[in-house]
Amino acid sequence: ISESPIFVPGVWGPYYSAMVPGFWLNEGGQSATGKLIEHIVRGHSAFPELQTKAAARSQPFISLSLIVCLRDITLAAVQNSSSGEVATFGPPKVSVVNAAIAIAIVGNVGEVSEACAQSIYEYLNGHLDLIKKSLPVGFLTVDLHVWPDFHGNRSPLADLTLKGMVVGLTLSQSLDDLALVYLATIQAIALGTRHIVESMQAAGHHVNTLFMCGGLSKNPLFVQMHADITGMPVVLAQEVESVLMGAAILGACASKDFASLQVCNHQ
Repeated sequence: ISESPIFVPGVWGPYYSAMVPGFWLNEGGQSATGKLIEHIVRGHSAFPELQTKAAARSQPFISLSLIVCLRDITLAAVQNSSSGEVATFGPPKVSVVNAAIAIAIVGNVGEVSEACAQSIYEYLNGHLDLIKKSLPVGFLTVDLHVWPDFHGNRSPLADLTLKGMVVGLTLSQSLDDLALVYLATIQAIALGTRHIVESMQAAGHHVNTLFMCGGLSKNPLFVQMHADITGMPVVLAQEVESVLMGAAILGACASKDFASLQVCNHQ
């Protein structure tokens, strides 16, 4: 945002009061970056192996015996209670509603086990830490490069005819190879962010910090690569689901329940 309008080639805007009242907004972005990462990972021949290993490495969450114990306790609580609240084996008390929720959570052991399975991206991040040895993780792709415009370039080139490219491939089809092309893809997206930021700075914007939200901000590797490649600190929202929160605020204002975004935000 800026106090006066700044026109940046290949970047949308400026739009007056579009985000912050009284300020001009420029918007430069990359299209379908999450889909690109998914496309690269799921299209690799080692993806079935990745799925198997990620599912096998479960997060320490809750044991089967504890699940059974909780299920028995909550079932007994509901069956023996005629009021809205029942005593448990120790403080605090548990409401029947909470007990029913607990039953829903622990009623299907298979679903709990699946939820415990480590994310494929968490597994890939950990695998990169294993193969990098003493080198910084970014050095692993010194001979592997991705041009990320598989869906055209939105900013700052604004060319929908551009295509993606991967340079430096070998005959390897191992899990190591999958992890490296995953890393190179994230680095390519971060380099795209740097390209946008540098174009905006050249036009007169002053950018020294990245504020990140959304699903990809939950990936520590994605965040770290952006910090390393742009050379800027990255600030994450305290509200993990800030994008959903923002959509809810916009919906509340659109329904006329609040007079303005600012009033709704403070409520």
